Amino acid sequence: MNHDENFSFYGSYPVDNIKNILQNGLLDWTKYNIRQRACSDMRHTQTIPIVYDRDFFSTNYKPVYDDNYKLFENELNKISEIITKKIEGNGYLLRAILVKLLAGKSIPTHTDTANETFKVSRRIHLPIITNERCFFTVGNETINMKEGELWEMNNDKKEHSVHNDGNEDRIHLIIDWCEKNPHDL
Repeated sequence: MNHDENFSFYGSYPVDNIKNILQNGLLDWTKYNIRQRACSDMRHTQTIPIVYDRDFFSTNYKPVYDDNYKLFENELNKISEIITKKIEGNGYLLRAILVKLLAGKSIPTHTDTANETFKVSRRIHLPIITNERCFFTVGNETINMKEGELWEMNNDKKEHSVHNDGNEDRIHLIIDWCEKNPHDL
């Protein structure tokens, strides 16, 4: 993605299988709250870790697979193929989390600076459940990401926010895709 761009559309992906996993009752949205405690901006969110280092501020370039990974492995492999084709290059899935933003709540304007991996990864969103009144803003551009659309958003030193003005919770699969070898930095 060009540094001046705020969003880049990667294409669509069917999310029915992911929705089915969410509905099977195996996931506990209240169990993992490190992000919410560490960042007050995230207080109206809930998280399901899939590929995620639980040391939230760790600069770790190696994927850490949560027990939830087995549930989503097939879907993540297919999504990884789309990403690789879109960027025309190699890389790997560094992080994957499901994030629920509660109905009628917002994530205020902020810049992601938790660790150095943001400098070498692409932030990609896949809306699983969303609504017409959920808006994502990066810089001075605001969009409504539709269910099943893959979007890269530029979180590198750019302010961004999310507003869910709808009556239902919004759920996104958020992926950090690492293209660079950290030893080359």
